[in-house]
Amino acid sequence: MRPSRDKILVEKSIEACLAAIEVYNKPSFQYREECFSILMLNAWELLLKARVIQQNNGKIDSIVVYEPMAKKDGTKSKRKRKKFNRSGNLMTISLENAINIVQNYEKNHVDNSCIGNLNLLKEIRDNSVHFHNVSAGLGKRIQEIGSAALTNFVAACENWFDVDLSRYNFYLMPLAFHSPSDIVESFKRDQDPKSAKRFLERIAEVEQNNPSDSSGPFHVTLQLQLKFLRTSGEDATSVRVEPNDPSAVPVIVSEEDIRKSFPWDYAELTKHMISRYTNFSQNMRYHRIRKEIENEGKFSRTRYLDPSKKRNSSRKVFYSPGILKEFDKY
Repeated sequence: MRPSRDKILVEKSIEACLAAIEVYNKPSFQYREECFSILMLNAWELLLKARVIQQNNGKIDSIVVYEPMAKKDGTKSKRKRKKFNRSGNLMTISLENAINIVQNYEKNHVDNSCIGNLNLLKEIRDNSVHFHNVSAGLGKRIQEIGSAALTNFVAACENWFDVDLSRYNFYLMPLAFHSPSDIVESFKRDQDPKSAKRFLERIAEVEQNNPSDSSGPFHVTLQLQLKFLRTSGEDATSVRVEPNDPSAVPVIVSEEDIRKSFPWDYAELTKHMISRYTNFSQNMRYHRIRKEIENEGKFSRTRYLDPSKKRNSSRKVFYSPGILKEFDKY
């Protein structure tokens, strides 16, 4: 059976995305950031057009460009016809038009964070002629944009078309292994041209206007942290999870660290549930599913007033934003 038109475009968009990753991850390629942005934007354009076709019951006309017909006197008529390019093929809507259309959908749309990320990708593409030498500092910021673009792409494929991309390795190599000190120095030195500095300021502006929301599917950028550890080979200390081993190295996690990973209490979780699902109700089914997820322990942590007497102690459960992905299954 021939796949639907939207599925065909989705597959093409995935191929464009894989090409973008492959180009970026080449060991020695001086034009990696620029080529990645071009291919990644192409992937997103195809994916957004597929979403428009899906919303319009598979009609290809939903992404076709129309133009006014000309009257005999040369003026434009109210009637419109399909527009063709120089090769005689139908012209389809631009990336910008596709974004505007999908943004206005009630469900499975793009939010401001996703749009901000795509706009930054366009900035990389449009300003590539000015980036003669991409420093470590600029490269790090561009990679943060690219990593978010990939994460957003995977989320859109899964949420809009139920496509599982776990069979692919969707990641970008870390900055050709620049050390953190190199990255810091590249920001401090006055070596970047004015165009690169303006672009860095533009990234900061878009991030500020679209603060990160861990519960949302899309992001403007994803922060990268690089750590280089020097070891002495066989003499290095090994760390493993083994609570019953007296020789194991203790790892201390503070209460503050735990709350960073599990920031929501029950009221906050319920607020996000109401915002995320149109048919949400705090009924027995919701509480049953929540309890089952709590028992798994992956997305929740329980704090006791008296940890030494858990059975009789007051307690409060905190949740990770990742719990919403579990509720999505239901």
